Amino acid sequence: MDKKAVIILCMVVFTVSLTILLAPLVMAAELLTQETSFTVTITVKDVKDLYGFDVKVHYDKSKVDLIEASPISPWKCMYIIVKNKIDEFNGMYQLAMAAVDPQEPFSGSAPLVKLAFYGVSDESSICLVEVELSDRNGNAIPHVIEGLTIRGLPVHDVTVKGIVGYPKGVYQGDPIYLYVTVENQGDFIETFTVTVYADRDVTIIGDEVIVGTQTVNSPAKTLTTLLFVWDTTNTPCGHYFISAEVIPVDGEIDIADNFLRAGEYIGGVHPRPQFVERAKMLAQIISLGILIPLASFTAYRLKEFWFP
Repeated sequence: MDKKAVIILCMVVFTVSLTILLAPLVMAAELLTQETSFTVTITVKDVKDLYGFDVKVHYDKSKVDLIEASPISPWKCMYIIVKNKIDEFNGMYQLAMAAVDPQEPFSGSAPLVKLAFYGVSDESSICLVEVELSDRNGNAIPHVIEGLTIRGLPVHDVTVKGIVGYPKGVYQGDPIYLYVTVENQGDFIETFTVTVYADRDVTIIGDEVIVGTQTVNSPAKTLTTLLFVWDTTNTPCGHYFISAEVIPVDGEIDIADNFLRAGEYIGGVHPRPQFVERAKMLAQIISLGILIPLASFTAYRLKEFWFP
């Protein structure tokens, strides 16, 4: 065979072999840069008492286009979508939602929105830039952003749950028994102080009677019921409104439920019946010169005796 022909044949074989070897690499490179449709989900995880949120997502519009946003409510039914906006010019998406009474707050993990993109399937070009979470009272909920997930942080939270007592009214000097239920709703063991007040005029600050104070050491997620015995010996007579307060613990944000006034009337301190007259009916029997009382009675003036 001609030497020139051999050289040409070798070059052809080399070219074909190189093409076969490079083909997978070229196909892989095309796959990496191929534009396609894909979705990402913004989620919230381990959140507590969520009642509203506002999130902003930024995406690299040179790589992807946001073509659809589908909000997903973490609440069962009663909620409103305040904002659901795609800003194509700035490559920004914003979603704001809130629950509506009587809907209960959400606790746990759930998706918030599904975002459909077209472009290079690369989540690194999509990121959460602003997140606000709030509870029913508008307090901010602590959280961290982990990629496209919003994770709630452990919280400190103590609250007064209820107050009951008996009897509803007593004579001055008699006790009233008050049961106060408190709860550690947070994620830590807490030591906190509980104070019970009796107040004749709720419009005046500082004139309350302190019924008692107790210290509670409570595990996380635990209810505790405390007994307070109100000694009314030196308490002026009148109608009293009973309330209880827990002092906020370190790191507590939600303090709106740290104070509670009893839902029903409890505290009435009334004057004791006053002695008016004592009379004795005697019958005189002459027998050995001794007077023998046959009957007696006591009368009381009940003019100032009242109950609510």
